[in-house]
Amino acid sequence: MGSIFQDTYPEMVRGMEAISQFVRTSWERQIADYRLFCVCEINDNLLLWAQYTACHTGAVFQFECIEELDTALLVAKPVRYADEAPGFVNEEEWIQGGLLRAIDQDNDVWMRMVTTKARVWEHEKEWRVISKRRPYENQGYEDCTFVPREISKVFLGCRICQDDKDDILRLITGPFAHVEVYQAKQNPKMFRLDFERIR
Repeated sequence: MGSIFQDTYPEMVRGMEAISQFVRTSWERQIADYRLFCVCEINDNLLLWAQYTACHTGAVFQFECIEELDTALLVAKPVRYADEAPGFVNEEEWIQGGLLRAIDQDNDVWMRMVTTKARVWEHEKEWRVISKRRPYENQGYEDCTFVPREISKVFLGCRICQDDKDDILRLITGPFAHVEVYQAKQNPKMFRLDFERIR
C-alpha cells in the first residue's frame, strides 16, 4: 500500500502543479481582456475623498441608473467584502466536481474574483461594471462613454483649486446644464463634509 502511494503521489503533485499553472495563466489572460468601471453608493466618505480625489482636491460625479437609456450602470455588480480571498474553487464546487469543473464554469469563478475585495475596503460600498476590452484598445484602460443625463450632480472637493473649479464649471453647460454642483466644506465641529449647492 505504501508503495502505491509513493508511486502515485509525485504524479498527483505534478498534476496539481500543472492545474495551478493553467489557472494562473488563464487568470492573467482574462485580466488583460477585461475592464472595470467602479462606482460607489456614497459621496461623503472622508477616506474615499482622501484616496480618490487627491486629498479633496478633485471632484466626484453622481451618476444615475436610467433604465430607458440602457446604460452600463444597469449591469453593475455589487462588490462583496470578505476576510478571505476568493479561490478558484469554493468548498461546494470542489465537492461537486473539483477544480477542472469549476474552471469550465469560469463565468462564476471570474465574477467571484473580480467582485470580491478585502473587508477593510467595505467603507467604499463599491459597484463594478465589468466589460471586455475593445479590439482597438490595449493600454490597460479606456475611456467610457456616457449619456449626459446620467450625470446628475458634481461635488467639488473642499481643497479644489480655483482653476480646476472654474474648468469644471465651464464644462457643465449645454447638454450638462441640468447638473447640480455642490461645494464640499469641512464641518467645523464634526469629522465630516458638508455640501453647499453653488449651481
